Amino acid sequence: MNFSIIVPIYNISTYIHQCVNSVLMQNYYDFELILVNDGSTDDSENVCLKFHDSRIKYFKKENGGLSDARNFGIEKSTGDYILFLDGDDYYDCSFLEEINRLLNKKNVDVLVINSKKIFENHQSINHTEKEVFKDDLLKLNIYKACARDKVIKRSFLQKNKLFFKKGVLSEDILWCGQILFFNPEIDYYQKPIYCYRQRAGSISKTVSSKHINDIVNTFGILLKNYYSDDLKQYLSYELSFVLFVISVNINKEDRKQYLSFFRENCNLLKLCRNLKSKIIFLIYKLFGFKYGCGIINFLSHFLKII
Repeated sequence: MNFSIIVPIYNISTYIHQCVNSVLMQNYYDFELILVNDGSTDDSENVCLKFHDSRIKYFKKENGGLSDARNFGIEKSTGDYILFLDGDDYYDCSFLEEINRLLNKKNVDVLVINSKKIFENHQSINHTEKEVFKDDLLKLNIYKACARDKVIKRSFLQKNKLFFKKGVLSEDILWCGQILFFNPEIDYYQKPIYCYRQRAGSISKTVSSKHINDIVNTFGILLKNYYSDDLKQYLSYELSFVLFVISVNINKEDRKQYLSFFRENCNLLKLCRNLKSKIIFLIYKLFGFKYGCGIINFLSHFLKII
């Protein structure tokens, strides 16, 4: 079984060496590593060119954003399954061997992988390993808006034309929601073998008005064109995340523009089952959008202080 591992690269020269080495040192050898330099202006290209391995395919293109880099990698891929590895993350040495063993037993379209958070001080937090049945992947928020934790069959991507939308932030929300629409066979691997680096300057830690607006527009696209019960469950957790981000990162006056979005979608929060999402739902139910945002904002800063 052949894997295509796509690594978008943009100004992360500090981390590329560890990322690429973690793939080259795998116990399983049947893969291609597709490095897509998306117009980096730092030393990323020089670091990439120092690797000499026939399994590496290096490409340099004009900057087009994360979605464009991933789509470019998909078009260049030839493997049975596609994986997206962020350039500042890395794999455990048995990563490919273990998922290959599972995929040989279960012919699934999508395999969701557990991960562990790696902090700058080298401490790590493992997500809990637990037996999870397919029907619980959405209910327990294991199937998330995240491309890096998905191993996906290339033929499934091609058949359903599942490419990333260019020019938007939080593009994973749309892409992962679209996947559900085509009713894939999904499984979950509990062992945390993907190392997810936590750093202050990463895209996931940067929030702007465009970021929020793109997410709001994505909700509209998904609910209009890809509606299903699975999608509703999936979006319920994403909505709790969006409301938390609005409360903490958007000032009081600018929050008003999202009131109609909240009113249209707040019922989705009833589907959430994890504790944090339930608390957010309860606060907004009791105090409404305006005061709920203020309370969430206060609590988030208070908890940081203590």
